[in-house]
Amino acid sequence: MKKFYLLIVAVAVLLAMAVNISAQEFVLDYLEGEMEINQDGSWVEAMIGDTIQGNTQLKVYEETIAEFSNDNTRLTISNPGVYSLKDILGQKKQISSLGFGTIIQNTYKYVAGKQKSTSSAVMGVRGAKADDSSDVAWMDEEDEQLSEGKDLIKARKFKQAISVLEEGFNNADPDAEQEYLFYLGYAYAMLGENGKALKYLSGIKTDGSEDYFGDYVLVKGQLLLDSLSYKKALALFNSYTSVYPDGDNAQVFYFMAGICLNELGKTKEARLSFEHARKLNPDSEVGKIARQVINKL
Repeated sequence: MKKFYLLIVAVAVLLAMAVNISAQEFVLDYLEGEMEINQDGSWVEAMIGDTIQGNTQLKVYEETIAEFSNDNTRLTISNPGVYSLKDILGQKKQISSLGFGTIIQNTYKYVAGKQKSTSSAVMGVRGAKADDSSDVAWMDEEDEQLSEGKDLIKARKFKQAISVLEEGFNNADPDAEQEYLFYLGYAYAMLGENGKALKYLSGIKTDGSEDYFGDYVLVKGQLLLDSLSYKKALALFNSYTSVYPDGDNAQVFYFMAGICLNELGKTKEARLSFEHARKLNPDSEVGKIARQVINKL
């Protein structure tokens, strides 16, 4: 009887939340690409500043990033399809129930000037023996504004960092542009402006040799997953684990790949990915959460 009562309470809470989100209004804060809103059965072009009800149908096109907010909630979508904000929030709650939020809170590190994994430490020389000789001294030379932006990020002064990095990016040599894009995306993500963050990170063309590659996968992958682009997020996580299966970030990426697979309806593959994450370090927090998720599937 007690379990039945708790079930009734849980269902009542979920129904209340569903009604609540339907009644809420959101503002379209950011739009990159094309999106339409269903108004009285007709599709009309969405524009920044539009007010949208939680149950209003939205048509999101390819290569579009949209971000909505109200006083309580911020939602980002980057996956093409037809949704309501109620649908988007429901999917976000589903992935959170698998431990996604906890994992991100414990792995979203400040990354200025750091190499995050043992594999990253040798990426720049493609696995060759590290060499401290003068022929790699050029790796220590950084554009002044890029260096200043990193320092500001490390100090958690993200708005100031963005100002410096955007100015530097506009004058950057082509070789430095990719790194500017990464740190701009990271700074915007830390401010919670996920739409702008994803825009900058989506402009990066990486071959996996960058010092920040592991952090790039972590930040962009989280944003893709959070904005329901499960296929793109999965491909990104796999791009790391296929080359660095035992890297320091690998356990987190196997776990998040499992979430993507589960949301794509591939339960068997999801279980294998969660199990891989668990085996890498069963006693870590990620390993423990992975075990809990496996027991739920």
